[in-house]
Amino acid sequence: MGHKVLIVDDNTDLRVILRRFLEKNGFSVREAANGRRAMEQLKQERPDIVLLDIMMPEMGGIEALQAIRKDPKLADIPVIMVTAKQEDADVLAGYDHGADYYVTKPYTNEQLLHSIGVVLGKPNLLDELKVSR
Repeated sequence: MGHKVLIVDDNTDLRVILRRFLEKNGFSVREAANGRRAMEQLKQERPDIVLLDIMMPEMGGIEALQAIRKDPKLADIPVIMVTAKQEDADVLAGYDHGADYYVTKPYTNEQLLHSIGVVLGKPNLLDELKVSR
């Protein structure tokens, strides 16, 4: 598979766990601790998908999402919001600002892989990876 994923979350433990899980399932993973660092990384290497938290220091996820969507070189990168913010207004704000999918924490590995598959146009991704879950 080899899809490139950028994980953007200020929680180091979560990034490490998610990185290990995704790498185990064949993804190439990079990390950023906030939106500002994510924007720097996005300009250096383009991922196939971004997993973006909302509540982060320096530059939050919504602000980073807006910056991604405004940059013509980055605007078409699929972005999945992965966040604890689960109120209807939060979910709708994510979609209103251009999120391709919205996953709330806590989530299962299957939920996350399903969302990645949907966004990458691989609806059978879970079936392809069922041994590695």
